[in-house]
Amino acid sequence: MHTINSDLLLPCGKLTCGGQSKINPLRTANHVHETGLTLRIQARDGQGEDLIILVAGDQQYDYVEKNQLDNLDILVASHHGGKFCWSTKGVIPTAKKSMNSVVIYSYGLNNTYGHPSKLAEYKNANWLKEHHTCKKGEFEITIFL
Repeated sequence: MHTINSDLLLPCGKLTCGGQSKINPLRTANHVHETGLTLRIQARDGQGEDLIILVAGDQQYDYVEKNQLDNLDILVASHHGGKFCWSTKGVIPTAKKSMNSVVIYSYGLNNTYGHPSKLAEYKNANWLKEHHTCKKGEFEITIFL
């Protein structure tokens, strides 16, 4: 097991660990969900079109580097589609193309946390296509690096 506390540049993207609030840069991270740890994958789909995927895990978007949040085609929703920021000023990254972009809500049936709870907020950020793992199973897509 490795603890990641710095950025890693990969051939297919970037793993970042920002950890500084964009809303209040003086606010220190109070939780592991505020380290900014995300994985951005830059690939191509089966038709050769650019495809950008962000795996946010439980990270609050406020602590994620802005360049990780730009021009996304696929987004694995932060915190299973639940709380995405410590502040009411927090925003969800906007989908690049609302008709083709997909947000993935990764959660199980009968979860006791009420996930996902922020569906309207994701729709307002142009994430119109949704994939719920508890209903449709794993999200599968072929990509080329």
